[in-house]
Amino acid sequence: MGREGLLALIGFGLMALSAFLPWAVAGSALGEIRMTGLQVAKGEPGAVLLVVAVLGGFATLFSEKLSCVICILGGFGILLEVKSVMDNVAKIAASVTSAYVWAGLDSGGYLALVSGFIVLAAGILHLLREMNKTQ
Repeated sequence: MGREGLLALIGFGLMALSAFLPWAVAGSALGEIRMTGLQVAKGEPGAVLLVVAVLGGFATLFSEKLSCVICILGGFGILLEVKSVMDNVAKIAASVTSAYVWAGLDSGGYLALVSGFIVLAAGILHLLREMNKTQ
């Protein structure tokens, strides 16, 4: 496992952590409600993150080629998942935001976005390294 593998493990670790952090927040004059990745959208984003993080982490530890594929596909998948949640939160925020009620994306969503980019970068770096070996 090279530097790309370590980068991938860090990305997958952050990905798993982000599932447990708040993804969406809604507030009013009476207080705030925060939902984690396992609560927002029926828990789908958090479950997807955990599955990809566990599979990707094991693949990184045991198989470099499989890790590269999972990093690239998983990174794209997570970025699409986060974009979907961000779009839904933006729609909700646009419909309810007023002087008294507001909604937005929270730290877990942003961490998932960053972890998706990290994992994707690790997969691309590994792919580039393998292409340079064959030339």
